[in-house]
Amino acid sequence: MKHSLLAACIAASLGLAGCSKPTETQQVSNESAAQQTVASAELGSFGVELSARNETVKPGDDFFMYASGTWYDNYELPADKTRYGAFNALADRSEEQVKSIIDGLLEKTDLTAEEQLVHDFYVSFMDIDAINEKGITPLNDVLSSIKAIDSTDALTAVFGNGWLTGVSTPIGGGMWYNRLDPNEYQLSIGVGGLGLPDRDYYLSEDERFVNIREAYTAHIAQMLELAGETNAAEKAAGIVALETQIAEIQ
Repeated sequence: MKHSLLAACIAASLGLAGCSKPTETQQVSNESAAQQTVASAELGSFGVELSARNETVKPGDDFFMYASGTWYDNYELPADKTRYGAFNALADRSEEQVKSIIDGLLEKTDLTAEEQLVHDFYVSFMDIDAINEKGITPLNDVLSSIKAIDSTDALTAVFGNGWLTGVSTPIGGGMWYNRLDPNEYQLSIGVGGLGLPDRDYYLSEDERFVNIREAYTAHIAQMLELAGETNAAEKAAGIVALETQIAEIQ
């Protein structure tokens, strides 16, 4: 629904025309719109950021540094990111646009059925008091299913349900499109089970990663305590040890 609302707004902003042959007035209007689009290109004057170039480098020697050298030498990665590019920027912008749509729904009173669903979902998600009052109660079914694991079959069943419950598992699966035929869906299987970004966080002896592992273990212990588990520190160490074994073979 969020996607359909966003699509509707995009369609409206683009002023999509019908399928009939455009009139001369429409053609002139379309040409004017195209000229405006070119005039307001996001990068440079026609979609290429020429200021990113380093013209002291010859294109034939190092085309990357020629085309992007100034940007490369001066760009500062956002402090909360491990990577950032055009797709990240588009994702951030989409989030802002969706938030703007939702803010608009919060101010309206005559909502459609679809808008009401989006409105109610967002309001319930943001109801911190109700969430805090429930505590970990909504997690009890998932925690009980994990505690009940007593066989390979039971473990496999929990793995299979992981993509529905949000549980991270060493082997996970879900429905995705068929890469060889986009008209079909297929079951995709992947590896996971790591709470930290990648295997280097577990295996590197660099001081930075050692400190992160210590903080991560303390965080797991705190979460276990909040869940009412006993011997939280010991169990947290065991969890990190298991994840380290998983990282070694990934």
